[in-house]
Amino acid sequence: MTTPTAARAGLASCHTCGLVQTLDHPHARCARCHAALHFRTPNSIARTWALLIAAAILYIPANLLPIMRTASLVGAQQDTIMSGVVLCWA
Repeated sequence: MTTPTAARAGLASCHTCGLVQTLDHPHARCARCHAALHFRTPNSIARTWALLIAAAILYIPANLLPIMRTASLVGAQQDTIMSGVVLCWA
């Protein structure tokens, strides 16, 4: 037995106001706010891949570049996220 889903029941949620209604034809509009209705968010897989690739590219600089510089009379010190982790575990 398959689990019933909203897509199998012909239901779609408005991405603007959240109203759940039947999707009669491919170019349906929301009854409340008149936004375009879709079974899925358009280009959601492409957006997910774009965010994943951007996160992978920015992961290393985010952890290795300094995020804080402290200056005092004794001297200046730069700290990264990784140096904070090492300091907490030491």
